Parts: sequence; structure tokens; C-alpha cells
Amino acid sequence: GRCVHISVHTFTPRLNGVVRPLDVAVLYDPRRKREAELGERLATSLSAVGFRVRRNFPFRGVADGHTTGLRRKFSDRRYAGIEIELNQALLGEWRVTAPIVGSQFRTVLAR
Repeated sequence: GRCVHISVHTFTPRLNGVVRPLDVAVLYDPRRKREAELGERLATSLSAVGFRVRRNFPFRGVADGHTTGLRRKFSDRRYAGIEIELNQALLGEWRVTAPIVGSQFRTVLAR
């Protein structure tokens, strides 16, 4: 079968005195076609509803982690791993933010 794995994490809005000017990061491996397509569509969709979105920033989508390990195990056709990183500044509005992010992801997957 096929699997789309969604991982959600947070990041600090300021690291070592440097402000990270984004709300949401969408991380994926740009060399994997399904991931790149899903990641691009999700980033575009989240931008369209007003979030400041970056792709593969402040972390690289190919950095060592759970999705990277699963990519090694499964082919591009079988596995797509997308990580969503949310700015911790949004956590106070989580009851508003979570349904919007979830809705955008459902829309992207339905295409």
C-alpha cells in the first residue's frame, strides 16, 4: 500500500536572538516527487489562508529524523513523509490554528 505520514512539531519564534519570521514550515524531501508535490500544495494552501509559510526552513526536510529513516526503508511510491512545524507563538491560538491547518491538509490530500 501507500502511506502519507504527517508529523507535527513546533519551533521557537526566536533562536539565539534571531527572529524566525514565519508561522508554519512545511518540510519534505524535494527529490521525492510525491512529497514535493504534497509539500508545495500544502505550503501554497496555508499561505492562501494567511499564514507566513516557508518550505524546508527553519529545518531541512531531509535532516535526520523519523521521516528520513522511513524514507530509507520505503520507496518514493509507497511512502511520503511531510513534517509541519508550527511557530510556538501560535500555540496561544491553537484552538483556532489547529482546525485551519487540518482543513488545509485535508483539502490538499483530497486532490
